[in-house]
Amino acid sequence: MQNNIQLFIENQQSEGLFEITIDKYISDIKQFYRFVKLKEDKDIEELSQQEIKVQFDNYIKHLEKEKYKPSTINGKISIINKYLKVLGVECRHNYLKVQKKLYIENVITEGEYSRLLEQCKGNKRDELIIKTLANTGLRVSELLSLAIHDVDKEDIHVKGKGGKYREIILPPQLREMLKTYIKDYRKNTDREKLFTGTRGALTRDAINKMLSKYAKKGHVKKVKAHPHSCRHFFGKRLAQNGESLDMIKTYLGHESITTTSIYTQRSKEELERSLGRNFI
Repeated sequence: MQNNIQLFIENQQSEGLFEITIDKYISDIKQFYRFVKLKEDKDIEELSQQEIKVQFDNYIKHLEKEKYKPSTINGKISIINKYLKVLGVECRHNYLKVQKKLYIENVITEGEYSRLLEQCKGNKRDELIIKTLANTGLRVSELLSLAIHDVDKEDIHVKGKGGKYREIILPPQLREMLKTYIKDYRKNTDREKLFTGTRGALTRDAINKMLSKYAKKGHVKKVKAHPHSCRHFFGKRLAQNGESLDMIKTYLGHESITTTSIYTQRSKEELERSLGRNFI
């Protein structure tokens, strides 16, 4: 098993995936291995296609019984399919069919955004991190890759999902705020990175903890205390301002316009308010 997993890691690294993404893949593969029943000294690729299919089917049924979300199960199916393909195993599991949701989840509202900013008043770095996420649509890995000199560049390119580079735009007001932060507030604990702490460049974990802290203080749901909620907030703002889906897709680096189309949907809170006004 270990040799096969190492082969998979090397394959994914060659495709430019981030280490944290690969680690998630490996976690799901190991979960699959803990469930499947293999004879001693035998690995998955040594089973017949029918045997693998039975094991895979049983694994998915187990996840459904354990009440995993359909989207989570489909994510695991995708990873195991990738893993088997790397091993040269001709066995693919179909995804669960899920009805399209009527609303977009885990996107902060304008009020929640204001409350997050209110809670970090006095901490210019944290305030600028939230404003940068919400006004650029950056993923957290992309945010952490920003360097000091990027703020003065006319063209800023970040390495996104799948190792693809895309250009981002800093709104003029945000750019000036970042320049002031660099001059007056940034801790000089790292020579290059834009956002730093007392121990050096900030990490993904530090950003997540920071958002969780302010969300709790500002009475924002825990499920929304995540950098990606700010990315969704940015996308929804663009859609509400009449920006075309093609433009939003390109800017956010989406593979499919179907992904981008979620920003034309209402949030769950908006739908609940609408139902509350019109019924009973």
